[in-house]
Amino acid sequence: MRCFDPTRTHGRGSATGAAAAQGLRYWLLEQDICRRLLHAPRPLHTSAQLTAAEVLECHAAKSFDYRVLCLLLFRLTKKPYDEALLSFLRLDEMLVDISDDLVDYEDDVLANSFNIFRCYIQLYGREAELKLVERISSLEEQHGLLLAGLTEDMREHYWRRHREASEGQGSDRWVFPPPIYDEATYRERIRREEAQAQEVAVAVFAQSVVPTVP
Repeated sequence: MRCFDPTRTHGRGSATGAAAAQGLRYWLLEQDICRRLLHAPRPLHTSAQLTAAEVLECHAAKSFDYRVLCLLLFRLTKKPYDEALLSFLRLDEMLVDISDDLVDYEDDVLANSFNIFRCYIQLYGREAELKLVERISSLEEQHGLLLAGLTEDMREHYWRRHREASEGQGSDRWVFPPPIYDEATYRERIRREEAQAQEVAVAVFAQSVVPTVP
């Protein structure tokens, strides 16, 4: 049985095919990285089980689905690819991914999902936040240069959408969650607490439906 290969839809030489191929690469990297993270010793007690290169490659490929959709939109509207806009969107997606990973960090640890902050903790231990700040600063610098190269209408549209997305207090700031250095113990504790909460909820529900005997 052959696996479905989305790169066959538009050909490997096309931009859409290349983006779809990047998606396949992401899925393979994500599975391999998360498998190693699940069985890795605590990062403060041993050398990293990952390499920075593969973590950055996985992160760069993570938003492949948005890239495929953008390319398909150009094809459907019969417009030529705007390489400047696509390059800018790629950097923007990477920054949004980091923001999402910081918000979803604890959930990703529980689910054993790829998360760049989680990987940086495995790579750099207590220096993970500082190293990720350096990564964010580098991406923001590139982001600003690419934004400056867009048309005035596009820049105004970007800043308008940015202001709308940042209306919540603190939503335009980078907020780092407390790092989890012992993931196995954390998962065990959270699952135990969830099981206890479920038992309490069941007991309360049972009391509420049992009729009181006069």
